[in-house]
Amino acid sequence: MQALLAALSVFGVSQAAREKFGGSGIGPSRAIAVAYGFSWGLQQMASFDFHEIAFAVPLLAFSLSALVCGRIKAAVWWALPLVFVKEDQGFTVAAIGLYLAIAGVRAAARQPVGPDPLADPATPYHPANLTAPEDPANPATREHAGITSADPDGRRRIKAGQVLLVWGFAWSFLAIGVIIPHFNPARQYDYWSDGGILAPGGYPTVTGLIGQFFHAWPDKLQTIVLLLLPTAFIALRSPLVLIAGPSLLLRFLSTNSSFWGTYWHYNVTVMPVIFIAAIDAMAKIGASMDAEGPAGSASWASGSRGLRRAVLAGARRYGAAMMLAITVPLALQFPLSTLWNAQSYRISSHVKAADAAMAKVPDGATVQATLDLLAPLAARTGTFWIGNSGNPKTQYIVFDGQNSDYTPAISDVPAFIAEIYPGHIYTQVFQSGDVYVFRRTT
Repeated sequence: MQALLAALSVFGVSQAAREKFGGSGIGPSRAIAVAYGFSWGLQQMASFDFHEIAFAVPLLAFSLSALVCGRIKAAVWWALPLVFVKEDQGFTVAAIGLYLAIAGVRAAARQPVGPDPLADPATPYHPANLTAPEDPANPATREHAGITSADPDGRRRIKAGQVLLVWGFAWSFLAIGVIIPHFNPARQYDYWSDGGILAPGGYPTVTGLIGQFFHAWPDKLQTIVLLLLPTAFIALRSPLVLIAGPSLLLRFLSTNSSFWGTYWHYNVTVMPVIFIAAIDAMAKIGASMDAEGPAGSASWASGSRGLRRAVLAGARRYGAAMMLAITVPLALQFPLSTLWNAQSYRISSHVKAADAAMAKVPDGATVQATLDLLAPLAARTGTFWIGNSGNPKTQYIVFDGQNSDYTPAISDVPAFIAEIYPGHIYTQVFQSGDVYVFRRTT
């Protein structure tokens, strides 16, 4: 299912490239689609157990694709369901809304300036002085003539942005402040309760938030660099890249180092944002260069300004190829590299032991388990993660000592279980390697 959802998002990215680059952009759009499909963020998600965040990937891809192509209504409809995927996605929806609102304000602020050069026979933009296929009614021609006019979509963008701002913030605050604490045994939102100034009893301050955000900054900076690298940093040219800000901000504010790096699935929702931002940037570079005239013309300055334009020209012409050239080799440093490892296709003794341990738990029983065993057990039992506080005394405990996610690793699993539940409440009924099964005594 995760692989399917990731694959669906490729169509959204490819569609944005095709529409923004026009008829001559079939090759670049395909190259960008392949680069996106190989991106390491998507790989990391597919490499782990199913996570609900997978549903956000195609929703984001299609929403942002519609956004950059000017289909405001479609962008809104694709963004609205994001709030139901995960509690923090409401902030991303609000970021999309803020982008729309600002774009709408800028568009609505445009007013007709001066006399219409297209009506003056003395100007080169008068229809009598234009040669085919130039069209005096074409927006590009009017822009080159120095004419600006109010964008009819400006108000629509503002209204759509306001809807997404309110919708996103409302649902995230409701989920984080009310819904999740209501169902949490400790009546709290655990992600903000694992230490730091956002934890209960903490005293958030601006300097404290800044300090916590920049804590371990080399690790966080490395993550940002690796996120932008697949787009050859072209994404930085588009303000659309800022839509990834809330996701990164919340992660980097956490005191849990698992959220900072590249190992888990947390970067997957950033991938469609940065790739579509790169597409938007390349399209804007192309439009700007076309307006200035061909390279070597008088409009191209020399010196540092000329160097800057040469860099932009390279990004426009070779951007898609650079993305492909960077992403595919980079992909081989991540889970895709295991495809060429014969060991990947063999069922290890540890996996066999885990399967045998889970088979000891009957259907319908209640069981506590380590993180890696939750998904297969949850399909047929009442399952609890053993790391949660306040769990009931389940009928069974299945513990994988090799992949327990405890730091440091549990060296003596039976003693660890006896410490949690003293008085011989649980009896060991299975052990193979580092995998144990305990059954509650009557």
